Amino acid sequence: MKTTTEIQALQNAANKFNLKVLEYVQTDKRKRQRYFLIDSEKNTISPALEYEKLNAFLLGMDKSSKLKKEKPSNDEIKEILLNLTFELIHGSRKSIITKILEYAELIHVVDESYILKLAKMDDYQVKAEAYNFIKYFIEFKL
Repeated sequence: MKTTTEIQALQNAANKFNLKVLEYVQTDKRKRQRYFLIDSEKNTISPALEYEKLNAFLLGMDKSSKLKKEKPSNDEIKEILLNLTFELIHGSRKSIITKILEYAELIHVVDESYILKLAKMDDYQVKAEAYNFIKYFIEFKL
C-alpha cells in the first residue's frame, strides 16, 4: 500500500476517536514507514508503529470502547440504587460526591467539567444530583 493510502485508511479509523494520524519521520529508507496517533491537544496516544500494527492498535481501541459501553446488570443497578439512596439519606457531601463519581463512570458522564461542576455544588445541589442519578437508574433499566 502506498503511504497516502495507508494514512487515509488509518485516519478513517482514527476519526472515530477524534485522533489524528501522523507519519513518523525517519531517515533510514530501508525501514518501513511508521505512523503514530495524536489527540487534539497534540498528546501522543500511540508509539510509532507500522501500518498493520497501528491498525491493530485502533481495532483494540474500538473493541475496548465497545466493552466499556456495556449496560450495568439488574443486580448492579439495584446495588447502585441502594448505595446511592443510603448515601443520600445518611452521607456527607463528600461521600455523596464520591458515590456519584463512581456511578457516573458506569454511565460514561465522567469528564473534567463534570467533576468541577460537582466540586462547586453546595450540599443541597449535591443531594439533588444524587436524586437525579437515582431517577436515571430507575428509568435506565427498571
